[in-house]
This record gives sequence, C-alpha cells and structure tokens, in this order.
Amino acid sequence: EGRHKQKDHNKKASTGWNNVSNANFLVMDDPDPFFAPLIHFYKFSPEFPQEQFMARSCGDAKVLYYITSAIKSQLFDTAGIQDGKGITIINSGLKAFARNNKECDVKYRIC
Repeated sequence: EGRHKQKDHNKKASTGWNNVSNANFLVMDDPDPFFAPLIHFYKFSPEFPQEQFMARSCGDAKVLYYITSAIKSQLFDTAGIQDGKGITIINSGLKAFARNNKECDVKYRIC
C-alpha cells in the first residue's frame, strides 16, 4: 500500500510540471524609445547598455532582465533564438527592472 501512495505522489508531481508554461525570452528590437525615460529619470550614463536587455513578452513586459554581451551573442545572435527557432530559455540574466504598479514618474523600477 505504501508503494501505491508513492506512485500517486510521483504522478501528481510530474503532471504539475506539465502545466508550467514558459514564454520565450525576446531581445528588445528598438530599446532607445523605451529606455529614454529610464535613462533620464535614473540619470544613467549615455553608454547604458540598452541592447543587453530581454523580456518574456513584447511591449508591456513585467520584468526586464540584463544579460551580458557574451550571453546575448551566443543565445540570440548565434543560435537564432530571436526567430522563434532553437532552444527555449528557462532562465537567464539578472532581474534589473520591474514594471511599476503604482502611479510613478517612470514605468519601471530598479530591482
């Protein structure tokens, strides 16, 4: 009887993972208009690496992740992931900005 319960427990655990959905990461196509208010508000340097950010959705992303130029090059430029082909990225980068849910001067806060 103990083995039967263990089997059921394993079945529940595996079906939970099947329900997890991971959206693909996307590199921002044109970061300049998006980051302009953030650069001004937070007083970032003009050399701020806008092209090294990615998100799980286009447009109004909940979180923006910072990735190194080497990771960006290997995953997006070399592997062609940006075209919707290749591997699915589960996690990468540092959580850098999160969308503000309150009325603020800028749309994103620093994490």
